[in-house]
Amino acid sequence: MTFSRSTSRRAPAPRPGVVFQPDLLAGIDLIANATRVTLGPLARAVAVERNFRHDTPEIIDDAGIIARRVIQIADADADAGAMMLRHALWRMRERFGDSAATLAAIAQHMAHGAVKAVAAGMHPALLRKGIETGAAAAVDALRAEASTIAGGARGRAMLRAVAVALCKDVELRDALAQSIEIIGAEGGFKVINHQGRNIVTEYVEGSMWDVGWQAPGFASDLGKSMARIEDTAVAVLRGGLNDAQAALRGLQTVSESGRSALVLVADGLGEAARDVFYQAHSRGLIRLLPLKAPYADAKGMLALQDICTLTGASMLYGGESHTAGGGDEAFASLLPEQLGFARRVWADADRFGIIGGARDPQRLRAEIARVRRQLSLTSKTEEIDELRARLGRLHGGLAMLRVGGDTSQAADQRRDEARRLASAMQAVQTSGVVAGGGAALARLGAHLEAAAMRRIKEHAPKLGLDELHGEKLVAQSLSAPLLAIAENCGHDSGHVLGQARAAKSNVVFNARTGALEDMIDAGVADSVDMLCGAIQIAASLVAMQVTTDAIVLRKSPPTSANP
Repeated sequence: MTFSRSTSRRAPAPRPGVVFQPDLLAGIDLIANATRVTLGPLARAVAVERNFRHDTPEIIDDAGIIARRVIQIADADADAGAMMLRHALWRMRERFGDSAATLAAIAQHMAHGAVKAVAAGMHPALLRKGIETGAAAAVDALRAEASTIAGGARGRAMLRAVAVALCKDVELRDALAQSIEIIGAEGGFKVINHQGRNIVTEYVEGSMWDVGWQAPGFASDLGKSMARIEDTAVAVLRGGLNDAQAALRGLQTVSESGRSALVLVADGLGEAARDVFYQAHSRGLIRLLPLKAPYADAKGMLALQDICTLTGASMLYGGESHTAGGGDEAFASLLPEQLGFARRVWADADRFGIIGGARDPQRLRAEIARVRRQLSLTSKTEEIDELRARLGRLHGGLAMLRVGGDTSQAADQRRDEARRLASAMQAVQTSGVVAGGGAALARLGAHLEAAAMRRIKEHAPKLGLDELHGEKLVAQSLSAPLLAIAENCGHDSGHVLGQARAAKSNVVFNARTGALEDMIDAGVADSVDMLCGAIQIAASLVAMQVTTDAIVLRKSPPTSANP
Protein backbone atom coordinates (compact mmCIF):
# COMPACT_ATOMS: atom_id res chain seq x y z
CA MET A 1 0.00 0.00 0.00
CA THR A 2 1.30 3.45 -0.93
CA PHE A 3 0.22 6.62 0.85
CA SER A 4 0.51 10.12 -0.59
CA ARG A 5 -0.11 13.55 0.85
CA SER A 6 -2.63 15.87 -0.70
CA THR A 7 -0.30 18.83 -0.28
CA SER A 8 3.46 19.12 -0.15
CA ARG A 9 5.70 21.94 0.95
CA ARG A 10 8.19 21.20 -1.84
CA ALA A 11 8.71 19.08 -4.92
CA PRO A 12 9.81 15.48 -4.32
CA ALA A 13 13.57 15.18 -3.77
CA PRO A 14 15.55 13.69 -6.66
CA ARG A 15 17.13 10.25 -6.32
CA PRO A 16 19.86 9.62 -5.47
CA GLY A 17 20.47 12.55 -3.16
CA VAL A 18 20.57 13.92 0.36
CA VAL A 19 17.62 15.67 2.01
CA PHE A 20 18.47 18.08 4.82
CA GLN A 21 15.93 18.81 7.58
CA PRO A 22 13.54 16.12 6.26
CA ASP A 23 9.84 16.37 6.96
CA LEU A 24 9.66 13.18 9.02
CA LEU A 25 6.60 14.45 10.88
CA ALA A 26 4.43 14.25 7.75
CA GLY A 27 5.06 10.52 7.46
CA ILE A 28 4.51 9.95 11.18
CA ASP A 29 1.17 11.73 10.90
CA LEU A 30 0.03 9.54 8.01
CA ILE A 31 0.69 6.28 9.87
CA ALA A 32 -0.59 7.60 13.20
CA ASN A 33 -3.83 8.94 11.72
CA ALA A 34 -4.44 5.62 9.96
CA THR A 35 -4.00 3.62 13.17
CA ARG A 36 -5.38 5.76 16.00
CA VAL A 37 -8.92 5.27 14.66
CA THR A 38 -8.71 1.71 16.03
CA LEU A 39 -8.56 2.95 19.65
CA GLY A 40 -11.57 2.51 21.92
CA PRO A 41 -14.61 0.22 22.22
CA LEU A 42 -16.39 1.93 19.32
CA ALA A 43 -13.34 2.08 17.13
CA ARG A 44 -13.33 1.94 13.36
CA ALA A 45 -11.35 -0.19 10.95
CA VAL A 46 -9.12 0.48 7.95
CA ALA A 47 -9.72 -0.95 4.48
CA VAL A 48 -6.58 -2.04 2.68
CA GLU A 49 -6.61 -2.43 -1.08
CA ARG A 50 -5.45 -5.85 -2.24
CA ASN A 51 -3.00 -6.56 -5.06
CA PHE A 52 -5.82 -7.11 -7.52
CA ARG A 53 -8.37 -4.31 -7.66
CA HIS A 54 -11.32 -6.65 -8.23
CA ASP A 55 -10.66 -8.38 -4.88
CA THR A 56 -12.53 -7.27 -1.77
CA PRO A 57 -10.42 -4.91 0.36
CA GLU A 58 -8.91 -6.30 3.55
CA ILE A 59 -10.64 -4.85 6.64
CA ILE A 60 -8.21 -4.47 9.57
CA ASP A 61 -8.58 -3.07 13.09
CA ASP A 62 -5.12 -4.07 14.33
CA ALA A 63 -2.78 -1.05 14.35
CA GLY A 64 0.37 -3.13 13.97
CA ILE A 65 -0.93 -4.93 10.90
CA ILE A 66 -2.31 -1.70 9.39
CA ALA A 67 1.13 -0.12 9.66
CA ARG A 68 2.80 -3.17 8.15
CA ARG A 69 0.56 -2.96 5.10
CA VAL A 70 2.08 0.45 4.30
CA ILE A 71 4.90 -0.16 1.84
CA GLN A 72 5.96 3.32 0.76
CA ILE A 73 5.02 7.00 1.05
CA ALA A 74 5.18 9.11 -2.10
CA ASP A 75 7.41 11.83 -0.60
CA ALA A 76 10.84 10.46 0.19
CA ASP A 77 11.43 12.35 3.45
CA ALA A 78 7.89 11.70 4.69
CA ASP A 79 8.48 8.04 3.84
CA ALA A 80 11.43 7.95 6.24
CA GLY A 81 9.25 9.19 9.11
CA ALA A 82 6.48 6.76 8.20
CA MET A 83 8.88 3.82 8.19
CA MET A 84 10.21 4.85 11.61
CA LEU A 85 6.71 4.67 13.10
CA ARG A 86 5.85 1.56 11.07
CA HIS A 87 8.81 -0.29 12.55
CA ALA A 88 7.95 0.92 16.07
CA LEU A 89 4.33 -0.25 15.81
CA TRP A 90 5.28 -3.69 14.53
CA ARG A 91 7.94 -4.00 17.21
CA MET A 92 5.30 -3.15 19.81
CA ARG A 93 2.89 -5.76 18.46
CA GLU A 94 5.53 -8.47 18.29
CA ARG A 95 7.00 -7.77 21.72
CA PHE A 96 3.87 -7.03 23.76
CA GLY A 97 0.99 -8.38 21.67
CA ASP A 98 -1.09 -5.20 21.55
CA SER A 99 -1.26 -1.43 22.30
CA ALA A 100 0.33 -0.41 19.00
CA ALA A 101 -2.41 2.21 18.50
CA THR A 102 -1.68 3.61 21.97
CA LEU A 103 1.97 3.93 20.98
CA ALA A 104 1.00 5.71 17.74
CA ALA A 105 -1.11 8.29 19.60
CA ILE A 106 1.63 8.99 22.16
CA ALA A 107 4.38 9.18 19.53
CA GLN A 108 2.41 11.53 17.26
CA HIS A 109 1.62 13.96 20.07
CA MET A 110 5.21 13.90 21.31
CA ALA A 111 6.65 14.31 17.80
CA HIS A 112 4.57 17.45 17.14
CA GLY A 113 5.74 18.98 20.39
CA ALA A 114 9.38 18.13 19.64
CA VAL A 115 9.23 19.75 16.18
CA LYS A 116 7.75 22.94 17.65
CA ALA A 117 10.41 23.01 20.37
CA VAL A 118 13.26 22.73 17.85
CA ALA A 119 11.65 25.42 15.68
CA ALA A 120 11.57 27.66 18.78
CA GLY A 121 15.33 27.28 19.14
CA MET A 122 15.78 24.40 21.56
CA HIS A 123 18.74 22.09 21.07
CA PRO A 124 17.69 18.67 19.64
CA ALA A 125 20.28 16.71 21.65
CA LEU A 126 19.23 18.25 24.97
CA LEU A 127 15.58 17.83 24.06
CA ARG A 128 16.25 14.18 23.29
CA LYS A 129 17.89 13.70 26.67
CA GLY A 130 14.87 15.19 28.39
CA ILE A 131 12.51 12.94 26.43
CA GLU A 132 14.45 9.86 27.49
CA THR A 133 14.52 11.00 31.12
CA GLY A 134 10.80 11.78 31.06
CA ALA A 135 9.96 8.37 29.60
CA ALA A 136 11.97 6.60 32.31
CA ALA A 137 10.18 8.61 35.01
CA ALA A 138 6.78 7.83 33.49
CA VAL A 139 7.52 4.11 33.39
CA ASP A 140 8.65 4.09 37.03
CA ALA A 141 5.55 5.98 38.14
CA LEU A 142 3.24 3.70 36.15
CA ARG A 143 4.74 0.54 37.63
CA ALA A 144 4.40 2.01 41.13
CA GLU A 145 0.67 2.54 40.53
CA ALA A 146 0.02 -0.98 39.22
CA SER A 147 -2.45 -3.31 40.93
CA THR A 148 -1.45 -6.95 41.02
CA ILE A 149 -3.92 -9.61 39.96
CA ALA A 150 -4.62 -11.73 43.01
CA GLY A 151 -6.92 -14.69 43.42
CA GLY A 152 -10.62 -14.56 44.09
CA ALA A 153 -13.49 -12.87 42.32
CA ARG A 154 -11.76 -9.49 41.94
CA GLY A 155 -8.67 -11.09 40.42
CA ARG A 156 -10.83 -12.95 37.90
CA ALA A 157 -12.68 -9.72 37.09
CA MET A 158 -9.39 -7.86 36.53
CA LEU A 159 -8.14 -10.59 34.22
CA ARG A 160 -11.34 -10.50 32.21
CA ALA A 161 -11.16 -6.71 32.03
CA VAL A 162 -7.72 -6.99 30.45
CA ALA A 163 -9.06 -9.61 28.03
CA VAL A 164 -11.87 -7.24 27.00
CA ALA A 165 -9.33 -4.48 26.33
CA LEU A 166 -7.13 -6.78 24.25
CA CYS A 167 -9.60 -8.79 22.22
CA LYS A 168 -12.92 -8.13 20.50
CA ASP A 169 -13.57 -11.84 19.86
CA VAL A 170 -15.88 -12.67 22.80
CA GLU A 171 -15.48 -16.46 22.57
CA LEU A 172 -11.70 -16.23 22.30
CA ARG A 173 -11.21 -13.75 25.12
CA ASP A 174 -13.47 -15.74 27.48
CA ALA A 175 -11.50 -18.91 26.74
CA LEU A 176 -8.20 -17.09 27.24
CA ALA A 177 -9.26 -15.50 30.52
CA GLN A 178 -10.53 -18.81 31.89
CA SER A 179 -7.42 -20.73 30.81
CA ILE A 180 -4.89 -18.24 32.16
CA GLU A 181 -6.82 -17.91 35.41
CA ILE A 182 -6.33 -21.66 35.88
CA ILE A 183 -2.72 -22.15 34.70
CA GLY A 184 -1.40 -18.83 36.01
CA ALA A 185 1.34 -16.55 34.75
CA GLU A 186 3.85 -19.32 34.21
CA GLY A 187 1.69 -22.23 33.12
CA GLY A 188 2.15 -23.77 29.70
CA PHE A 189 -0.17 -22.60 26.95
CA LYS A 190 -0.56 -24.25 23.56
CA VAL A 191 -2.78 -23.20 20.64
CA ILE A 192 -3.59 -25.93 18.12
CA ASN A 193 -5.91 -26.46 15.17
CA HIS A 194 -9.54 -27.43 15.62
CA GLN A 195 -11.70 -28.76 12.81
CA GLY A 196 -14.86 -27.10 14.09
CA ARG A 197 -15.76 -23.42 14.12
CA ASN A 198 -15.64 -22.99 17.89
CA ILE A 199 -12.97 -23.01 20.60
CA VAL A 200 -12.37 -25.99 22.88
CA THR A 201 -10.20 -25.70 25.99
CA GLU A 202 -8.40 -28.67 27.56
CA TYR A 203 -6.16 -28.84 30.60
CA VAL A 204 -3.26 -31.27 30.73
CA GLU A 205 -1.71 -32.29 34.02
CA GLY A 206 2.06 -32.50 34.06
CA SER A 207 4.50 -31.45 31.33
CA MET A 208 4.24 -32.06 27.59
CA TRP A 209 6.59 -31.93 24.59
CA ASP A 210 5.75 -31.90 20.90
CA VAL A 211 7.53 -35.14 20.00
CA GLY A 212 6.21 -38.68 20.26
CA TRP A 213 7.35 -42.26 20.61
CA GLN A 214 10.28 -43.88 18.85
CA ALA A 215 8.02 -46.65 17.49
CA PRO A 216 4.27 -47.49 17.70
CA GLY A 217 4.83 -51.08 18.87
CA PHE A 218 4.66 -50.02 22.54
CA ALA A 219 1.12 -48.62 22.37
CA SER A 220 -1.08 -49.76 25.24
CA ASP A 221 -4.60 -49.12 23.90
CA LEU A 222 -6.60 -51.25 21.49
CA GLY A 223 -6.51 -48.61 18.79
CA LYS A 224 -2.68 -48.56 18.91
CA SER A 225 -2.74 -44.77 19.03
CA MET A 226 -1.66 -44.13 22.61
CA ALA A 227 0.91 -45.54 25.02
CA ARG A 228 0.61 -45.19 28.78
CA ILE A 229 2.98 -46.43 31.44
CA GLU A 230 2.79 -45.93 35.21
CA ASP A 231 5.27 -46.03 38.10
CA THR A 232 8.18 -46.08 35.72
CA ALA A 233 11.90 -45.46 35.85
CA VAL A 234 13.14 -42.75 33.49
CA ALA A 235 16.47 -42.71 31.63
CA VAL A 236 17.54 -39.64 29.63
CA LEU A 237 20.17 -40.29 26.96
CA ARG A 238 22.01 -37.56 25.08
CA GLY A 239 22.67 -39.51 21.90
CA GLY A 240 21.17 -42.55 20.21
CA LEU A 241 21.03 -46.26 21.10
CA ASN A 242 21.64 -48.97 18.53
CA ASP A 243 23.75 -51.86 19.86
CA ALA A 244 21.74 -54.84 21.07
CA GLN A 245 24.24 -55.79 23.79
CA ALA A 246 24.26 -52.23 25.11
CA ALA A 247 20.45 -52.27 25.21
CA LEU A 248 20.43 -55.59 27.09
CA ARG A 249 22.99 -54.42 29.67
CA GLY A 250 21.06 -51.23 30.36
CA LEU A 251 17.73 -53.06 30.72
CA GLN A 252 19.36 -55.56 33.06
CA THR A 253 20.50 -52.70 35.30
CA VAL A 254 16.95 -51.34 35.41
CA SER A 255 15.53 -54.76 36.29
CA GLU A 256 18.13 -55.38 39.02
CA SER A 257 17.29 -52.01 40.58
CA GLY A 258 13.78 -53.31 41.26
CA ARG A 259 12.00 -51.34 38.53
CA SER A 260 9.48 -53.10 36.31
CA ALA A 261 9.08 -50.29 33.77
CA LEU A 262 11.37 -47.91 31.90
CA VAL A 263 10.85 -44.81 29.81
CA LEU A 264 13.89 -44.01 27.66
CA VAL A 265 14.22 -40.53 26.15
CA ALA A 266 16.90 -40.66 23.45
CA ASP A 267 17.89 -38.97 20.20
CA GLY A 268 17.45 -42.18 18.22
CA LEU A 269 16.71 -45.90 18.56
CA GLY A 270 18.35 -48.16 15.98
CA GLU A 271 16.84 -51.35 14.62
CA ALA A 272 18.96 -53.72 16.74
CA ALA A 273 18.16 -51.93 20.01
CA ARG A 274 14.50 -51.59 19.03
CA ASP A 275 14.26 -55.36 18.52
CA VAL A 276 15.64 -55.94 22.02
CA PHE A 277 13.12 -53.50 23.45
CA TYR A 278 10.26 -55.18 21.52
CA GLN A 279 11.20 -58.64 22.77
CA ALA A 280 11.54 -57.59 26.41
CA HIS A 281 8.26 -55.64 26.29
CA SER A 282 6.17 -58.26 24.48
CA ARG A 283 7.36 -61.07 26.79
CA GLY A 284 6.39 -59.06 29.85
CA LEU A 285 9.94 -58.96 31.20
CA ILE A 286 9.79 -55.18 31.58
CA ARG A 287 7.33 -52.55 30.41
CA LEU A 288 9.04 -50.15 27.99
CA LEU A 289 8.30 -46.88 26.26
CA PRO A 290 11.11 -45.36 24.14
CA LEU A 291 10.53 -41.65 23.35
CA LYS A 292 12.13 -39.22 20.94
CA ALA A 293 14.26 -36.49 22.48
CA PRO A 294 12.66 -33.06 21.98
CA TYR A 295 14.33 -31.03 19.23
CA ALA A 296 17.64 -31.68 17.50
CA ASP A 297 19.33 -28.33 18.09
CA ALA A 298 20.51 -26.29 21.07
CA LYS A 299 16.98 -26.36 22.53
CA GLY A 300 17.22 -30.14 22.70
CA MET A 301 19.83 -30.06 25.46
CA LEU A 302 17.67 -27.70 27.53
CA ALA A 303 14.63 -29.95 27.02
CA LEU A 304 16.57 -33.01 28.20
CA GLN A 305 17.80 -31.07 31.22
CA ASP A 306 14.21 -30.10 32.03
CA ILE A 307 13.13 -33.76 31.84
CA CYS A 308 15.97 -34.63 34.21
CA THR A 309 14.89 -31.87 36.58
CA LEU A 310 11.28 -33.07 36.54
CA THR A 311 12.04 -36.77 37.05
CA GLY A 312 15.25 -36.73 39.09
CA ALA A 313 17.18 -38.54 36.34
CA SER A 314 20.84 -37.90 35.56
CA MET A 315 21.83 -37.13 31.98
CA LEU A 316 23.58 -40.01 30.17
CA TYR A 317 26.04 -38.39 27.79
CA GLY A 318 26.62 -40.40 24.64
CA GLY A 319 28.29 -37.73 22.57
CA GLU A 320 26.81 -35.16 20.23
CA SER A 321 25.52 -37.69 17.69
CA HIS A 322 21.77 -37.36 17.15
CA THR A 323 21.57 -40.74 15.38
CA ALA A 324 21.24 -44.25 16.76
CA GLY A 325 24.45 -45.58 18.25
CA GLY A 326 25.80 -42.39 19.75
CA GLY A 327 24.84 -43.39 23.28
CA ASP A 328 25.53 -47.13 23.31
CA GLU A 329 28.33 -47.00 25.86
CA ALA A 330 26.49 -44.53 28.10
CA PHE A 331 23.35 -46.71 28.26
CA ALA A 332 25.34 -49.90 28.73
CA SER A 333 27.10 -48.27 31.73
CA LEU A 334 23.81 -47.11 33.27
CA LEU A 335 23.81 -46.97 37.09
CA PRO A 336 20.67 -47.33 39.23
CA GLU A 337 21.20 -43.89 40.81
CA GLN A 338 21.11 -42.30 37.34
CA LEU A 339 17.48 -43.32 36.87
CA GLY A 340 14.61 -40.94 37.47
CA PHE A 341 10.99 -41.76 38.24
CA ALA A 342 7.54 -40.70 37.01
CA ARG A 343 4.11 -41.62 38.28
CA ARG A 344 2.75 -41.68 34.72
CA VAL A 345 4.07 -41.14 31.19
CA TRP A 346 1.92 -41.06 28.08
CA ALA A 347 2.79 -40.73 24.40
CA ASP A 348 1.41 -40.90 20.90
CA ALA A 349 2.99 -40.34 17.51
CA ASP A 350 3.22 -36.55 17.96
CA ARG A 351 3.72 -35.75 21.67
CA PHE A 352 4.47 -37.15 25.07
CA GLY A 353 3.80 -36.05 28.64
CA ILE A 354 5.22 -36.70 32.10
CA ILE A 355 3.04 -36.57 35.22
CA GLY A 356 4.21 -36.80 38.81
CA GLY A 357 7.96 -36.90 38.34
CA ALA A 358 10.31 -37.45 41.30
CA ARG A 359 11.59 -33.91 41.11
CA ASP A 360 14.14 -32.45 43.49
CA PRO A 361 12.37 -29.32 44.88
CA GLN A 362 15.61 -27.38 45.36
CA ARG A 363 16.86 -28.21 41.89
CA LEU A 364 13.47 -27.36 40.41
CA ARG A 365 13.28 -23.98 42.17
CA ALA A 366 16.79 -23.11 41.00
CA GLU A 367 15.95 -23.93 37.38
CA ILE A 368 12.70 -21.97 37.50
CA ALA A 369 14.57 -18.96 38.93
CA ARG A 370 17.18 -19.22 36.18
CA VAL A 371 14.53 -19.30 33.43
CA ARG A 372 12.76 -16.32 35.01
CA ARG A 373 16.01 -14.33 34.96
CA GLN A 374 16.49 -15.15 31.28
CA LEU A 375 12.91 -14.10 30.59
CA SER A 376 13.46 -10.73 32.26
CA LEU A 377 16.56 -10.06 30.14
CA THR A 378 15.21 -10.82 26.66
CA SER A 379 12.94 -8.82 24.37
CA LYS A 380 12.83 -11.27 21.45
CA THR A 381 9.39 -12.74 20.88
CA GLU A 382 10.57 -16.24 19.98
CA GLU A 383 12.81 -16.45 23.04
CA ILE A 384 10.03 -15.17 25.29
CA ASP A 385 7.60 -17.79 23.97
CA GLU A 386 10.12 -20.60 24.41
CA LEU A 387 11.09 -19.52 27.94
CA ARG A 388 7.43 -19.29 28.96
CA ALA A 389 6.85 -22.75 27.53
CA ARG A 390 9.75 -24.06 29.64
CA LEU A 391 8.31 -22.40 32.74
CA GLY A 392 4.98 -24.07 32.04
CA ARG A 393 6.62 -27.49 31.78
CA LEU A 394 8.63 -26.96 34.94
CA HIS A 395 5.50 -25.92 36.82
CA GLY A 396 3.70 -28.99 35.51
CA GLY A 397 0.51 -27.56 34.00
CA LEU A 398 -0.68 -26.94 30.45
CA ALA A 399 -3.74 -25.41 28.80
CA MET A 400 -4.49 -26.51 25.25
CA LEU A 401 -6.69 -24.18 23.22
CA ARG A 402 -8.18 -25.85 20.15
CA VAL A 403 -9.14 -22.94 17.89
CA GLY A 404 -11.30 -23.15 14.80
CA GLY A 405 -13.00 -20.69 12.48
CA ASP A 406 -15.51 -20.26 9.66
CA THR A 407 -12.76 -20.60 7.06
CA SER A 408 -9.19 -21.89 7.17
CA GLN A 409 -7.88 -18.34 6.79
CA ALA A 410 -10.09 -17.08 9.62
CA ALA A 411 -8.97 -19.97 11.82
CA ASP A 412 -5.29 -19.21 11.10
CA GLN A 413 -5.79 -15.56 12.03
CA ARG A 414 -7.68 -16.55 15.16
CA ARG A 415 -4.91 -18.91 16.27
CA ASP A 416 -2.28 -16.24 15.69
CA GLU A 417 -4.29 -13.79 17.79
CA ALA A 418 -4.77 -16.40 20.51
CA ARG A 419 -1.02 -17.02 20.81
CA ARG A 420 -0.26 -13.30 20.88
CA LEU A 421 -2.92 -12.42 23.44
CA ALA A 422 -2.18 -15.42 25.66
CA SER A 423 1.41 -14.24 26.00
CA ALA A 424 0.22 -10.71 26.76
CA MET A 425 -2.31 -11.82 29.37
CA GLN A 426 0.18 -14.06 31.14
CA ALA A 427 2.54 -11.10 31.37
CA VAL A 428 -0.26 -9.11 33.00
CA GLN A 429 -0.32 -11.50 35.96
CA THR A 430 3.26 -10.63 36.86
CA SER A 431 3.35 -6.92 35.94
CA GLY A 432 -0.14 -5.93 37.08
CA VAL A 433 -2.79 -3.60 35.66
CA VAL A 434 -3.88 0.02 35.82
CA ALA A 435 -7.09 1.80 34.90
CA GLY A 436 -7.58 1.32 31.16
CA GLY A 437 -8.84 3.41 28.31
CA GLY A 438 -6.00 5.91 28.72
CA ALA A 439 -7.25 7.04 32.16
CA ALA A 440 -4.16 6.00 34.13
CA LEU A 441 -1.87 7.56 31.49
CA ALA A 442 -3.81 10.83 31.55
CA ARG A 443 -3.67 11.13 35.36
CA LEU A 444 0.00 10.22 35.41
CA GLY A 445 0.71 12.74 32.65
CA ALA A 446 -0.99 15.52 34.61
CA HIS A 447 1.16 14.84 37.68
CA LEU A 448 4.40 14.62 35.69
CA GLU A 449 3.58 17.74 33.69
CA ALA A 450 2.89 19.73 36.86
CA ALA A 451 6.20 18.54 38.33
CA ALA A 452 8.05 19.49 35.14
CA MET A 453 6.41 22.94 35.07
CA ARG A 454 7.45 23.58 38.68
CA ARG A 455 11.03 22.69 37.83
CA ILE A 456 10.95 24.87 34.72
CA LYS A 457 9.78 27.85 36.79
CA GLU A 458 12.48 27.15 39.35
CA HIS A 459 14.95 26.53 36.51
CA ALA A 460 16.99 23.94 38.40
CA PRO A 461 20.67 24.83 37.86
CA LYS A 462 21.76 21.26 37.09
CA LEU A 463 19.21 20.85 34.35
CA GLY A 464 18.70 23.08 31.32
CA LEU A 465 15.34 24.35 30.13
CA ASP A 466 15.63 22.37 26.89
CA GLU A 467 15.96 19.13 28.82
CA LEU A 468 13.13 20.01 31.18
CA HIS A 469 10.93 20.80 28.20
CA GLY A 470 11.63 17.29 26.85
CA GLU A 471 10.32 15.82 30.10
CA LYS A 472 7.21 17.98 29.83
CA LEU A 473 6.61 16.77 26.25
CA VAL A 474 6.51 13.16 27.45
CA ALA A 475 4.07 14.06 30.23
CA GLN A 476 1.76 15.93 27.85
CA SER A 477 1.76 13.11 25.30
CA LEU A 478 0.39 10.60 27.83
CA SER A 479 -3.08 12.14 27.46
CA ALA A 480 -3.17 11.43 23.71
CA PRO A 481 -4.66 7.89 23.89
CA LEU A 482 -7.59 9.05 26.06
CA LEU A 483 -8.23 12.02 23.75
CA ALA A 484 -8.23 9.71 20.72
CA ILE A 485 -10.63 7.23 22.38
CA ALA A 486 -13.04 10.03 23.31
CA GLU A 487 -12.96 11.45 19.77
CA ASN A 488 -13.44 8.03 18.16
CA CYS A 489 -16.50 7.42 20.36
CA GLY A 490 -18.05 10.86 19.71
CA HIS A 491 -17.39 12.51 23.09
CA ASP A 492 -15.99 15.93 23.95
CA SER A 493 -12.33 15.00 24.37
CA GLY A 494 -11.42 18.06 26.46
CA HIS A 495 -14.25 17.48 28.91
CA VAL A 496 -13.41 13.76 29.17
CA LEU A 497 -9.75 14.55 29.83
CA GLY A 498 -10.61 16.94 32.66
CA GLN A 499 -12.90 14.38 34.29
CA ALA A 500 -10.38 11.55 34.02
CA ARG A 501 -7.52 13.59 35.45
CA ALA A 502 -9.57 14.54 38.50
CA ALA A 503 -10.84 11.00 39.16
CA LYS A 504 -9.44 8.38 41.55
CA SER A 505 -6.80 5.91 40.40
CA ASN A 506 -9.25 3.00 39.97
CA VAL A 507 -11.73 5.03 37.91
CA VAL A 508 -11.93 4.95 34.11
CA PHE A 509 -13.92 6.74 31.45
CA ASN A 510 -16.31 4.21 29.93
CA ALA A 511 -16.54 5.35 26.34
CA ARG A 512 -19.62 3.19 25.74
CA THR A 513 -21.71 4.90 28.42
CA GLY A 514 -19.92 8.25 28.58
CA ALA A 515 -19.59 7.96 32.37
CA LEU A 516 -16.83 7.52 34.91
CA GLU A 517 -16.86 4.00 36.43
CA ASP A 518 -14.76 1.64 38.51
CA MET A 519 -12.30 -0.09 36.17
CA ILE A 520 -13.45 -3.57 37.20
CA ASP A 521 -17.16 -2.77 36.89
CA ALA A 522 -16.54 -1.19 33.49
CA GLY A 523 -14.25 -4.04 32.44
CA VAL A 524 -11.55 -1.59 31.29
CA ALA A 525 -8.03 -2.36 32.50
CA ASP A 526 -4.65 -2.12 30.79
CA SER A 527 -1.49 -4.14 31.16
CA VAL A 528 1.31 -2.15 32.81
CA ASP A 529 3.90 -3.94 30.69
CA MET A 530 2.16 -2.88 27.49
CA LEU A 531 1.75 0.76 28.50
CA CYS A 532 5.37 0.98 29.65
CA GLY A 533 6.47 -0.55 26.36
CA ALA A 534 4.39 1.97 24.40
CA ILE A 535 5.93 4.90 26.31
CA GLN A 536 9.49 3.65 25.92
CA ILE A 537 9.22 2.84 22.22
CA ALA A 538 7.41 6.11 21.46
CA ALA A 539 10.11 8.10 23.28
CA SER A 540 12.83 6.21 21.42
CA LEU A 541 11.14 6.98 18.09
CA VAL A 542 10.76 10.72 18.81
CA ALA A 543 14.30 10.95 20.16
CA MET A 544 15.49 9.56 16.84
CA GLN A 545 13.20 11.84 14.85
CA VAL A 546 14.22 15.05 16.62
CA THR A 547 17.95 14.40 16.13
CA THR A 548 17.76 13.33 12.46
CA ASP A 549 18.98 16.25 10.33
CA ALA A 550 19.42 14.51 6.97
CA ILE A 551 18.43 11.39 5.08
CA VAL A 552 20.27 9.76 2.20
CA LEU A 553 18.10 8.60 -0.71
CA ARG A 554 19.07 5.59 -2.77
CA LYS A 555 18.95 5.50 -6.55
CA SER A 556 15.94 3.22 -6.69
CA PRO A 557 13.27 3.27 -3.99
CA PRO A 558 12.77 -0.03 -2.15
CA THR A 559 9.84 -2.14 -3.33
CA SER A 560 9.06 -3.33 0.16
CA ALA A 561 9.94 -2.58 3.73
CA ASN A 562 10.50 -5.00 6.54
CA PRO A 563 9.42 -4.10 10.03
